[in-house]
Amino acid sequence: MRNLLKHKQPKQIIGFILLVSLLIAKADLAEEIQVVDHNEIMKEKMIDKVHVFDGTNHDQFLTPICKMDQECQDFPFETCNTKSGQCQHKDVFPILGSEFIGLFLLIVIMSLSTMAGIGGGGIVIPFCMTFFGFQTKNAIALSGFTILACSVTRYIFSINEKHPEKDAVIIDYGLATIMLPVVMMGSMTGVLINIMFPSLLLSICLTLVLTLLTFQAAFKARSIYQKETIKILQAKKEKQKLADNEKDEDIKSFNKFRESVISNQSNNADDVNLQDLSVKKGDGSHLSIISRKNSMRLHLNHSLSIFDKYDYEERVQRGVLRNYLLDYEYKHNYNLRKNQIIDLSPISRAKSLNWKQDDPLSELVGIQLGGTQEEQNLLNELLKKEQTHQQWDKHFVCFVCLICMLAVNLLRGSNKFQSIIGLQRCSNIDWSLLLAFLIICGSLSVYSIKRVCFEQALKIKVGYGMAQSDVKFTKAAISKLVIFAFVGGWVSGALGLGGGAIFNPLLLSMGVPPSVSSATGMYMILYSTSGSSLIYVMYKMLNMQFSFWIGFWCSLGSLMGLYLLNKVVKKFDRQSPVVFLLSFILGLSALLVPLFGFMDLESKMEKGIDIMKFNSIC
Repeated sequence: MRNLLKHKQPKQIIGFILLVSLLIAKADLAEEIQVVDHNEIMKEKMIDKVHVFDGTNHDQFLTPICKMDQECQDFPFETCNTKSGQCQHKDVFPILGSEFIGLFLLIVIMSLSTMAGIGGGGIVIPFCMTFFGFQTKNAIALSGFTILACSVTRYIFSINEKHPEKDAVIIDYGLATIMLPVVMMGSMTGVLINIMFPSLLLSICLTLVLTLLTFQAAFKARSIYQKETIKILQAKKEKQKLADNEKDEDIKSFNKFRESVISNQSNNADDVNLQDLSVKKGDGSHLSIISRKNSMRLHLNHSLSIFDKYDYEERVQRGVLRNYLLDYEYKHNYNLRKNQIIDLSPISRAKSLNWKQDDPLSELVGIQLGGTQEEQNLLNELLKKEQTHQQWDKHFVCFVCLICMLAVNLLRGSNKFQSIIGLQRCSNIDWSLLLAFLIICGSLSVYSIKRVCFEQALKIKVGYGMAQSDVKFTKAAISKLVIFAFVGGWVSGALGLGGGAIFNPLLLSMGVPPSVSSATGMYMILYSTSGSSLIYVMYKMLNMQFSFWIGFWCSLGSLMGLYLLNKVVKKFDRQSPVVFLLSFILGLSALLVPLFGFMDLESKMEKGIDIMKFNSIC
């Protein structure tokens, strides 16, 4: 593969699967970070790859002194720095043929992942290793920054988007404040499992989980598509039925008016006869009046005779008929029908959603609908806040989670970087920090649950402000949400799987609209990737040139993808395309992760590492 890249023959790379098969035999994965003195390197002449953290290109490697690029082991991904005489990772320019291919594939994958509401790190990492020549640790850091850039793009794009079923923003901040602390708790404990379990077992579990999530998302997408189809057909039937009823009512109204006109003519017949008699007694002065009345009666009879129901209907549709009395009667009947269909009172809207006292929601509130004036004012302020993203109390909860996660990771360290205070793993202080983090996250989650339940109870009591797709926060629903969020975070930490792949299907299973679950998922990913990216920057593990280069293009691709998806959803009135994208990305991850996992296992076996050995947490 390296010879292929060396001679710059990217056209011979036929498909990504073929590239993967070639890399299985020849790819070199990252080795453990070693601290090597530069003077010893100069003396020994030949050494292994060593990471150098110089703040600019952390992923550059010290090798024997070089004079030209071709002497570097990973050329063309490595170039010779003539000043230091060392090989380091190349700059963004000039762009290699494989990097063009990789950039295009990354733009496509990240666009689809952002639209689906997941990070896509399981695919981005091997792409960075394959097409850009990064080592594993650098690829992970680059992947996190790319996902962060796309998350920010998604959030900016979502600012003007609205909830599909109510007057609120598309991001459900209430769900985010409940889930994010619990997901971080699960992720922090799942990391311990990742350290303990053998690599082979983790790879098998990851593949099984991805496969399961793929089928679950696919079945959910199919179910949503079928429901949408039925809903669209029913809407068409109702529209046609309403149109037919309106036509029938118009015709009935006209017939009623016609009968009233004929009845009025009959009542006026005696007056006309009296006028006829008066002509006989007089000198003919009333003849012109009789003639005019007879002429009016004949004209009116003629007009009514040609207005049968079909001719009337055609004339109304063409805009020919301009009888003001009929127009007034039609508008009056239309307003009556409109008031019957849409009752704007809060209590009627609540009843239209079948919120009865025997509903499970009665667990939360058992009071009659309506509420006091003070409660109505409080709810109006709450709903006004939900129409914007200025929900600072909910943002504050997520921000506190981010700060706590960042502080604990820096203080405790990990297998990728050391503690900033030199803390020993498994020491009393180490366990105390972990316990404090779990307590803080648990407290934030409990606070968020009480807050959201209070807001929902207020909406139910007053009688408006909720949508049918809103999660009903009963005890069972809250338990399910918390348990699955913790398990999702635990799986994320244990298997290295992005949290979006877990809690997105969870929200869909609870009836949250796909567009809302996708936007809410990316909002939570925004916080999780922010913390990891800050740590990578602080430890100089991030190649800033490639981070901004790849992040910019992937963000641009995500923006275009979101725009097109928004057009498709609005045009066809369907949310299912979002779920189909989710199942596609999960399926692609389930296919590629085992392939690259096999490469990683093969590399460890070559180093003599036992891939079936259980390790100590410490």
